This record gives sequence, C-alpha cells and structure tokens, in this order.
Amino acid sequence: IEDAGRSSVAVKAVPPFLNEKDIEGVVTEMAGKFKYGSMAASEKTDWIYHTISCKAAIRAGDTSSERELMELVKKVVVEKSIKFCPHGRPTAFILTRKELEKQFRRIV
Repeated sequence: IEDAGRSSVAVKAVPPFLNEKDIEGVVTEMAGKFKYGSMAASEKTDWIYHTISCKAAIRAGDTSSERELMELVKKVVVEKSIKFCPHGRPTAFILTRKELEKQFRRIV
C-alpha cells in the first residue's frame, strides 16, 4: 500500500490468499484502526495479520468441493500448529465415546 495523495492510497500487491473484493474493506479498516488507535508497531503487525487471515478464512455458508474440504482436513490434522481459527475458535475438539453415547441417548 502506497500513499497516492489527496487522502488516497494505491494497493500495489495483494497476498494470493486474500480475495480481491476484500481489499477495500481491509485497507479502510486498517486506516481507521491506525488513525484512531495507539498501538505499538508489533501490535499493528499482529493486527494486520489477524485481519488479513480473518478476511481470507473459510466462512459458514461458503461452498467448497469435496477435494478442497479433504485437503483442509488433512492440513488441520497434520499441522499441529493449527489449533484455532482467526477468531480464536478451536478448529477441532475431542469427543469421547461417553459424550457421543449421551448425545444419542444411549446413556444418561
């Protein structure tokens, strides 16, 4: 992102995983956050990464092919560092046999 003068910016490059339609929203959100916020440089960097990952995340209602979903599951299972989504929600959880049986009212 470069200064284009007259309260404008020029976006010169976009991360490949970020949908181009989200760029305006990301830039506007960043400008507002940095103009009115008092963040340290490291906090700004973390915030940028979080915002970009949030915009690029798979959301409820998105459509994906079976192949894409299988690749995603493989990645989550193999990559032990993937524990949470960009919003802090867990990507997986352990469901014990007892909990499963309770859900099907096999036990009380």
